[in-house]
Amino acid sequence: MKTWITRLKQWLLWQPRPAKSVAPGPRCVLTFHSTHDALRAEKLLLQAGLHPQCIPVPRHLSANCGIALSLAPADRLQAESLLAQRGVTLAGTHLLDAGGR
Repeated sequence: MKTWITRLKQWLLWQPRPAKSVAPGPRCVLTFHSTHDALRAEKLLLQAGLHPQCIPVPRHLSANCGIALSLAPADRLQAESLLAQRGVTLAGTHLLDAGGR
């Protein structure tokens, strides 16, 4: 059993992990009609070995669902075909430059 001193030390030394940032450069952003679809798509793409990142949907793209997935542009076709095979409907696919537009 840990003593209160050990727990205090752990608490004092704890540092939050840095937030994951979206890789610089052009990105492919997949938007969805529902949060459920976005989370299911993330799970499927991770299982397929792709590296999607959940991001807030840029407001200039869509107001449907608050979650989008960001991918490398080279993975776009593979992601779209995988999601279509699994029955996940995309609201849209957008290519954004390094500035986010």
